[in-house]
Amino acid sequence: MPPHLKTISIATVFDRSSFGQPIWREVATQLLIERFRNDNTLQLVDRSGDAELRATITTISEEPVTLRAGEIERERKIRVTVEAEYVDHVKQRSIWRRAFTSEQFFPIAQAATARDQAIRTALEQIAGDILLAVISDW
Repeated sequence: MPPHLKTISIATVFDRSSFGQPIWREVATQLLIERFRNDNTLQLVDRSGDAELRATITTISEEPVTLRAGEIERERKIRVTVEAEYVDHVKQRSIWRRAFTSEQFFPIAQAATARDQAIRTALEQIAGDILLAVISDW
C-alpha cells in the first residue's frame, strides 16, 4: 500500500443491477465499512480521506443450475458483480478499477430466504476481496 495513504472514505454503494431490491446497496456499503473498520490498516473517515473507495453493484442475477434430462431443479445460482475503484486523492489518480464477482448456490425449496442469504454471502465475499485488493495493492 502506498505509504502516503493513511485514511480512506467509502462512498455509498450504487446499485445498477436492476434486481429490484434497493436494500443490497445499503448492505454492501455496511459490509465494506465493517471490513475496513475491523482491518484498521487505513483509518476510516466519513469524507475527504487520503483515498476513496467507490463501488457499484452491476449484476445480481439468478440462474438455474445445469440439469440433466429428467432431473428436478433443486438449487439455483446467484451471481453478484461489483465494480470498484480505489482512488488516491493525495496524488489525484485512480490506483485501480476492477470488477469483483461471487457466485453462490441456494436451495430453491427455501425460496426468497435462501436467495437473500446467498446474495448476502456473495456481498460478504466481495467486500473481503475488495479489502484485500486495497491493502495489498492487488
